[in-house]
Formats: sequence, structure tokens, C-alpha cells
Amino acid sequence: NKQGQDIASLIVSDSDRGENGLITILFPSEQLRTTASGLTNTAYSQFYIEQLNQTSTTRTAFLRTNETFDFDKPGATRVWYLFVLATDHGKPQRQAFCSLRINLHDLNDNAPVFIMTSWHYTIYRLSMNATNTRLLRIVASDADSGLNGMINYYIGTPNLPYFSINRTSGTITFLSNVYSLANLNISRFPITFYVYAQDRGTPPLLSKNNATVTIHLDDSYEPSTARWLDARYEELSISITEKFYEDYTNQPIFDFDHGFNGSIMYELSSETPSIMTVSSPFSDNTNIPFRDTPLIRNGRIFSSGITVASGLHAEIQNVYLLHIRVLVNPPLIGAITITIKDENDQIPTFDIRSIVLSVIEQEHGNRTIAQIQAFDRDFDYHNSYVQYRLNQQLSDSEAIGKFHVESDGTIWTNTIFGKETSRTWYRLFITAYNDVPAWNSVIQNSQDFQFDIQVISINDKQP
Repeated sequence: NKQGQDIASLIVSDSDRGENGLITILFPSEQLRTTASGLTNTAYSQFYIEQLNQTSTTRTAFLRTNETFDFDKPGATRVWYLFVLATDHGKPQRQAFCSLRINLHDLNDNAPVFIMTSWHYTIYRLSMNATNTRLLRIVASDADSGLNGMINYYIGTPNLPYFSINRTSGTITFLSNVYSLANLNISRFPITFYVYAQDRGTPPLLSKNNATVTIHLDDSYEPSTARWLDARYEELSISITEKFYEDYTNQPIFDFDHGFNGSIMYELSSETPSIMTVSSPFSDNTNIPFRDTPLIRNGRIFSSGITVASGLHAEIQNVYLLHIRVLVNPPLIGAITITIKDENDQIPTFDIRSIVLSVIEQEHGNRTIAQIQAFDRDFDYHNSYVQYRLNQQLSDSEAIGKFHVESDGTIWTNTIFGKETSRTWYRLFITAYNDVPAWNSVIQNSQDFQFDIQVISINDKQP
């Protein structure tokens, strides 16, 4: 959306006349939006409300963006929660409210980018056998999410001999009719061709720069410059907890469920050491929350790993694509996809902590007077699912039987005010909570909301 674009319309009605029916639609004041900890919801500065002139008993307002958003920006906010109040100008003043959840959707606005535009690979006689037809993996990245960020790979050079490419993984392999060096014409090497990438978005985008691939053939019996001791390092996918940094400081990341113990090992043909680096194609590498661990050497076998350098937040980013590279010529390259498992570390939060509502004397009971909503920024559905209950310890004792709170935050009246009761003011406290305990405790995460309910008297007494 561009700055100033409409994203929602809000329609409010009030059947009273004169000042009693004059409507104002607005965000809560900053004082109301301030939480107990002194923090405020900064989302309100990113949106604004434009009111139209009131027509009869109805007033319409548009919610508009105050800036342009980028879904793919690292750490970008992709969900906002806002409160909107509608007040009249009568005495006593009455008001209603609604809560909004705004989701940021990704557009296919990023084309695939190759992590390197020049790739070299050497086929060694020792590596040629009937079971090893996989050569190297060409890697591109796309900052978009979902299908917009998924990539297909294609060879752009026509009539290419000996080689093909796996469309989804980018892996260069031998054609099915190549079994050994006897099937290769050594005089044709080195063979150079280009690869292009296209994402699966709508419309699909092509890579702006192609990758040039050069395949060399070494007919001697020399081993390759470097090789992974486990071929999975070329395309490794693991999951770690969101709290890995807190629980396993300075330890290499591991995923025993996927058979990964944290060690990334490779062998060099030379006695000269070469380090392994960790990088990301999407952001400044000084800011990614991962780094390589110190290198351990055992002859020509080297072992490293990846450690978490700072706190992870699945609510901000739940998948990371990292590239590991051993600095030899040509470089040994692998790709690791890390999925962050969400922990229940976010508290259900009310955007405002209190509000004054009103009920009319003599109106029938069992009426809905409001529905409150708290938000929980946890990524996992079970961790973010919020329920509600009446806090009987804090609420007025006389109010407990006169109001009922549903688990979805709906508040009902259980009585006819003015007829069955003489009080004109009640105070309720509603607790928003998770069923799932907090990640570091057996206690549920929760927060309370204060409802002050005034009873408005009607003119039902004769002079």
C-alpha cells in the first residue's frame, strides 16, 4: 500500500438527536494506550483516521496508512493491533469501541538473486562412479515469502551435453546416459553454461543476473580440493527452539530429531587449513543472529558449527536461510534452512487497560454490551490463542452476578438495571490468558482489563 491509502472503512451509528447523536471516531489517547510498564503501542503512528462529515445518524471514517511498508525488510512488523473509539457529545457521554487486527501481505516484488554469479566445479576421476551423479548445487535466494520466494532453476544454454539441473533444488547432475569418464569427451572441457532462476509468484519474476557455471574435468587421480563428510550439509534443514540462545549459550545448534548433532565436518586435500564462514543472502551479515564456531582440526579433517549470537524471535522471523562456505578454490558451498520453533514467551496484551461503558436503566437483561480483545504476538497458534474470564477476586462483589464474560471476550448483562438493582456504577476486571504455560514457568501468561460500567437513568418518574 502507498502512503495515505485506505485499508478499512469504519461506520458508526447513533440514533440520538443533537449533541447526543454527534459522533467522533478516533484512536485512544496516548494516556489510555500506555500500559502498566510505561510502554506504548507505536503502531498508531503508522496509521491515521480520516473522518467524513456525519450524515443523519451515521458517520464514516477511513483508516489509512501513514507510511509505506516492506514485508521483506528484516524484522519488519507484519501484524498490528489497534483500538478505535467512537464517542458521542451527549451528557453523560457514551462510547463504543472496536479492535482491529491488520495483517501485512507479501507481494512478489523481489526477483531471485544468485549468491554467486560465477560457479566452478571440477570432476575428479576418483569421484566418478555409477552411484555419484550429483555434482554441485547452484543457490539463489528470494527475499519474498511463500510461493513468491520459492525458486525454480533452468539451464539457459541450448544443447548442453552431459549435464542437467534439478528444477527445484538447483543441483547440477549428469544426464542419465553418463555413467563414467568413458562417456565424456575430455576435449570438450571445460564446459561453460548459464543458469537462470524464476520464482513461483504471480506474476513470476526472473533473476536479473544469470549464473555462469564452468565444469572442469581432471583426468588424474587427484582428490577434490574439499568435500563435506556428510552430503546433507549441501541442503540441510533443521529446527531449533526460539530460546536456544537462552538455553544453550555458545553451543552449536543441533537437531537430534533430524540426526544433526551440531558438527559440520569437511575434508581438505591440502594440509593448508581453510575456515568455514556463515552468511545470509537477505541481510547485512553483521546483523544475522548466527555465526560460525571456532575451527577444530584433526589432520585434514576440520570441524565447525553454527552458534546463536543473539536472541531469536519467531514472531519476527521464523525461518532463516544460511549459506556455509569453505574458503578454498573453488569454494565448498552448502545451504542450511533453520526453522525457529515458537515458545510461549509473549503475554496476552490489551492495547488499552481501561474503558468506561454504559448501560441503560430498565433495558432487558442477557444483552451483549461489549467484546474485548487482547493480542498475543506468539507465532504458534496454541501459544497465541487467547481466552477470557471474569476476575472474581478483583471485580466488585455486587457485579459478579450481574455480568457474564464468555471465553471469547463477550460481556453480557445478567440483570435489569434500575429495576432489580439501585447501583449506578460497577467495576469489572477481565483476565486475558493462554491455556499453554509460559515457556519458563508453569504459570499461564495473563493480563487484566478494567471495565467501569455506568448505569444511565431514564426519565421514568413523575413530578
